[in-house]
Amino acid sequence: MRKVGATRRAAAARRVAELLVLMSQLCYESDQDRDTLERSIEIASRDMQRCIRISSRRAESERAEQDAIMRATLESAIEGILLVDNHRKVDRGEQAVREMWRRGAVMESLDQRAVGRGGVKAREMADVVMSRIDGLYDTDATLRDELES
Repeated sequence: MRKVGATRRAAAARRVAELLVLMSQLCYESDQDRDTLERSIEIASRDMQRCIRISSRRAESERAEQDAIMRATLESAIEGILLVDNHRKVDRGEQAVREMWRRGAVMESLDQRAVGRGGVKAREMADVVMSRIDGLYDTDATLRDELES
């Protein structure tokens, strides 16, 4: 009987030892997987930050190029071109407008209404021009209109 009991205890001890080995191996593999995942997240994060920096630099470069093209177009136009934003402030205006209207000081105020009133040569035309400008703001759509001075 002692021999049978000892054999059973030894077999149970071997199974417990095997179970502990399996549990240890499982924990080790789990730690390895977690470390790999953490490294992957760090690498992906660095790559994403690098892509964002590159994309941001590219967007800034493209924006600067578009601004340069816009300035060159405005400055080389025979006609006077004046861009007014949705708040009725002069966004961009070029030298031809200043020369045509000879009102550089009015443009410096960056106020579209002052530019409209000061730029139109004939005083009686001011109300007509201003009503046309006001009409442009009656809609949210992007509109194009030409004002003859």
